[in-house]
Parts: sequence; C-alpha cells; structure tokens
Amino acid sequence: MGLFDKWRGKDEIMQLKEQLNSVSVEVSNNNELYKAINKYLSSSFGLDRGDLENAVKHGYEGNVSCFGLINTLSTIFAEPEDKLFLYKGGEKEEVDPEKYGINFLQKPNHYQSWSEFKKHWAASYYTCGNSEVYAPILENGNNKGRLMEGIYIMPAQNVTIYAENWKTPIKRYGFDIDGGQVKIEAQHIWHERFAPNLSFTNGLNYYGISPVLVALNVILAQNEGYEFISNTYAKRLPPFVFFSDDEGKINDDTRRRFNNTYKKHYQGNDGTPMLANKGRIEKIGFDSFRDLQVLDTLADGQRQLATALGVDARIINDIAGTTFNNQQEAMKKLYNLRIKPDWRVFYDGINTDRLQAYAPEGTELRLEPDLSQIEALKANLELMAKVYDIGVKNKAVSRNEFREALGLDIEEREDMDATGDDVLDDFPTLFDSSNNIDE
Repeated sequence: MGLFDKWRGKDEIMQLKEQLNSVSVEVSNNNELYKAINKYLSSSFGLDRGDLENAVKHGYEGNVSCFGLINTLSTIFAEPEDKLFLYKGGEKEEVDPEKYGINFLQKPNHYQSWSEFKKHWAASYYTCGNSEVYAPILENGNNKGRLMEGIYIMPAQNVTIYAENWKTPIKRYGFDIDGGQVKIEAQHIWHERFAPNLSFTNGLNYYGISPVLVALNVILAQNEGYEFISNTYAKRLPPFVFFSDDEGKINDDTRRRFNNTYKKHYQGNDGTPMLANKGRIEKIGFDSFRDLQVLDTLADGQRQLATALGVDARIINDIAGTTFNNQQEAMKKLYNLRIKPDWRVFYDGINTDRLQAYAPEGTELRLEPDLSQIEALKANLELMAKVYDIGVKNKAVSRNEFREALGLDIEEREDMDATGDDVLDDFPTLFDSSNNIDE
C-alpha cells in the first residue's frame, strides 16, 4: 500500500509539472507584443556594415579629435584595479580569483593584459556602440557555464546577428574574417550596447547606436578641413601678387622674402623672379592655421563629439582656462555622468554572464572596481573644511542653510531641509561652491 502511494505521488507530481508547463506555454504564446516585434525578422539582420566601418575608418582611426576623446575615455575607464568579492548571507569578503579557478582576470587571452582588455572593450563600446566579446563557455558537465578558453573582443563592424524565431530572437552571431564567416552560438557571446536603437525594423533594436556614427557628419567635415590644410601647405598657393603702383616701392627685405618663397616652393633652383622697383605686393593664400580659421572649426567639432559621447567638452578643450578646483569638479562630473554608468554596464555584464558559474552554491561572486586610488573621486578635504567653516560661522545646520551661507540658490526639495551629521555627504554644494570661496 505504501509503495502504491509513493507511485501515486510521483504521478501527481508529473501532472503538476505538466500543468505548470502548460501555463508557461500559454503565457508565452499570449505574449503578442514580443511575437509581433519578431514576426518579420529575416534570418539575419543588423546595421549597414558600411556604416560601422565608416565609424572606425573615418572616426576612430582617421580623426585626431575623435580618436583622442575615445582614447582618453577608454584609458580612464580602464584605470581602476579590480577586486573579486564573495557574497554570502549578507556578508562580503574579498577573495583570490585563482582560488575559484578564475584565471582570465590576469590574462584574458594570449595577447592582452586585463587592463588592456578593458581599454579595448571601452574603445569598441564608444566607437561602434556595441562591445561584443567572444567568451566561449562549457555547456555540460560539472563546470557548465565556465570559460573554455580566453575572452576576445570581436570587431563590431564584422559581426552579423542571426535570428531564429520570436522565442529565440538571437540564435547566433556571425563573424566575418578573411573572406569567410564563422558562426558562433549566442550563449558564447557577451554583448553590451552603448545606447539602445529605438527602431525594431530588421532587428536593429538588438544593436546599440554608435556615438561616432551619430557625429559622423561633424567628423567628415573636420576631416575635410584637415585635408584642405594638408593640400594647402603641400601645394602652396602663389605667395604674393605684384601690382604696379607709382606710390609703392619694393624694399630689399620684401624682395628677398618674395624671392626665397618663390624659389623654395614654386621654381626650385631653376631661377629667380625679377621685380620692378616700384609696385605693391598683396599676400594671397595661407601662411598659418589662423589664416585658415580652422581652430574655431576644430574646437566646435570637438564640442559636438563630446556631446555625442555624453562628456563635458570643457574637460577636453578648456584646460588653459580652468583652475585646479573647477577642473577637479569637471573630472568628477565626467566620472559620475559617463564613466560610472559604463562601469556598471561592464561589471554587471561580466558578473551576470560569466562569473556566477564559478561561485559555490549559495554564494555570489562579484568583480568590482577599486575607486579608492582615483584622485578625482577622493574627497577634497581642504574645500570641505572651508565649507564647514563658513557653515559654522553662519550657524547653518541643513543643506539649504549651507547653500544660503555659500551664496548659492536654495533648492526646493524635502531632503535639502534635513539636518544631521551627514548634511554634506555626497552633497553637490561642496563642489558647486568652489568658485564662491576665496582661495
């Protein structure tokens, strides 16, 4: 009798599982929006390959402003050292990656260090709007989910996404190389996007938008300026025009400069032009960048590029006009508005997609950047002391009272009237006020 009851229990369990599966299928089948989005996908889709190739060729590789900005951002992104932490029962403990068999944090592949890999990841992210990492994993066995070998950045301009159906929108990736294409299953790719594409046409929503493509017109205009400068200085327009004029007389210095310029750039060593004693010389062509008026154009292009990448252009273009304090504030803003969100994308991606397969049961492994050594993020203790000193003299106890004491506008928020020991913790007044305080 007991044995019969045991088998009956198994039957009931099987029936329950079938019912749950049925409910799951029904819910999935009723997902009309997702079905509609994916219904008309072709077998492969993606951005125009030429577009991303142009972003790399004309932007990252072919424009000094764009390359410099992306190189700076990716260098800052890769700056912090990383630490691995084990989370268990609300407790956090720093651990040695090798203890858990995690070797790629030192040498992610055969030719890169971890720091270089992070910089490469960021450069691809900022240039192409996509960072696609080939990180092949074991699909079966005790080590399921762990890496089979190293991890590699794939050039986004050489990648195609293949769709299967609305339940499996991304089935595999295709990587074009040497005239052929390698097909890679989706679970082996770690793919992060800079900004979502808002179009679902042809599966574009599965790609990120390239900031360089957004600013490509600005980049091409700058490149034309560079080419014009190069051609002007290489070919040289005529240096002067001579006008007959009874009022003017050509002095020896003018004659010598004309002869030297003409001989150097136009006639080689074949002869020297002759000038009459009387006349007037008018310069034509260009002798300097200032004559070409390209400096303002370049600065404007840099501002546009910075805007596309979500960066305060003053950090890049206004170094000469900054003081120590407001430059530090600008760098702090750069970290808060651009670099920190990108760190979150990177570390959330690697923690979720790859590290958990190495974590013991009931625990979580998380890679985190060590920000304690980054100068721009350290508290400015001297400035903080000045703010506190002014606040104490004015008997300020709340955030808004500190703002009023510092000559700043009052903010209509509930927390701005709060009091306590932490009124200046993570408080923008500290840096907003730097220009209001006598140095």
